[in-house]
Formats: sequence, C-alpha cells, structure tokens
Amino acid sequence: MKREFSSNATNNNDDDDQLQQQQGVLSPANNVFTDETGKTFGIILDTRKLPKLKPSVVKRRLDKCKTYIGREKGIRQSPWKLNRVCQLAAGLTLEEALTQLKFCDIKNSDLVAKVLKRTSNLSDIRDGLQISQLEVKECFTTKSLMLRRIKPMGRGRHGVMHHKFSHIRVVLREIDFPLRIYQQRSFNQKKKWMFHQQRAAQDAQAAKAKREETDRLVKQSEDQLQARKDAAAAS
Repeated sequence: MKREFSSNATNNNDDDDQLQQQQGVLSPANNVFTDETGKTFGIILDTRKLPKLKPSVVKRRLDKCKTYIGREKGIRQSPWKLNRVCQLAAGLTLEEALTQLKFCDIKNSDLVAKVLKRTSNLSDIRDGLQISQLEVKECFTTKSLMLRRIKPMGRGRHGVMHHKFSHIRVVLREIDFPLRIYQQRSFNQKKKWMFHQQRAAQDAQAAKAKREETDRLVKQSEDQLQARKDAAAAS
C-alpha cells in the first residue's frame, strides 16, 4: 500500500469576515462576562429569525479554512463495498467519524479510521490543530487496478473473475465554529456547537503547552550536552 499526504493551508483573515457582520452571534470567549461576585455568565443571541447566508458567503469562508489530504492506495477490496464505510464518516466531525468507525463491523473500517487519524496527525504537526478542531470534508473511494483470473466452471468451461483494488481519499478541514453556530436553527444545537468550540479551544491550548514544554526540555538537554563538551575540551 502507498501512502500520500498533502495540505492546502490558508490563513483565516478576520478583517474580511462578512459573517460576523450578519450573524450577531459571537464566540463564547467574547460573550462571557464576570460580575462582582466572580460568577461567570454567557450570552447567546437568538438568530433563528435572521435570514440565511448566501452560498457565496459560506463558500468564501470555507475556502479560507485549512485543509489536509490523506490517501491510502492499493486496498484489496471492491470500491463499492469500501465506499459504504467511507460514507459513514463523510460530512461528520472527526470525533464523530472515528466513533462511527469504531463500532462498524464492515471490513476495512479500521483502515479508514487509521487514515483519518494519520491525516489528523499531519494537521497537528503543521498547524497544531487537534482532532476536536477538524471535520471530514471528503471521504470516498476510487477504482484501482483489477486482476483477471480464470474461473473454473462446469463441463470443462471457464470464465473470468476479477480481483478488484481500491484507493481511499480523505480531506479534513478546519471547523469554522462561528459559521456552524449561525447555521443551526435550534437553540440547543447552537449551544452544542458553542460547547464544542470551547472544548476545541481547551484542547488546542493544552497541546500548545505540551509542545512548549517539549521544546524547553529538548533545548535544556542540548545546552547540558554542549556544556559537557565545552568542559571536556577545556580540561
């Protein structure tokens, strides 16, 4: 099997954010207030009666989100059968997709989950995005090579049977939480995505602190090694 990765990462420009001008829904970080007693309160504005966003606005925002592509080639399974597994993950958040594949009994469901995790590791390495910050934009199979073999039949006849192979293509995209919150029609769904945004921010902050601690320890180890080399050279 061959593995390939690529990414199309673009920076999100807040100055050109047309959604914030229309929605009236702010992120939880900006909608949290603390009173004199120290209690924290959050405000969620009702946007159910506001007009829907134009498709051009939605497309322009989604095009600014970072995307990551993962592939798996030469899988010994029919594209039609393998695509049934990929359809379970397409369109979901990465966390939900991994949960669906975990309890799926169809063949190669664990392989699809492995490709998703591997692509999410690419996003963590390049831009520090965690699993809670990603969604599955695309997940589908394509046709690969097909081996022809002899199929023995009755009365001394024979036919041709085909051994089919498949490719998997996965595209992960950064979640645009303000857009998601605005598009939800019910209050409970908006609250669900706001909690998801808070959890994603906490995961990103924890991962950043872990990377900084790792870099500090590596630098400290290098400094100690250099100091021992200098001491040995001086003696």
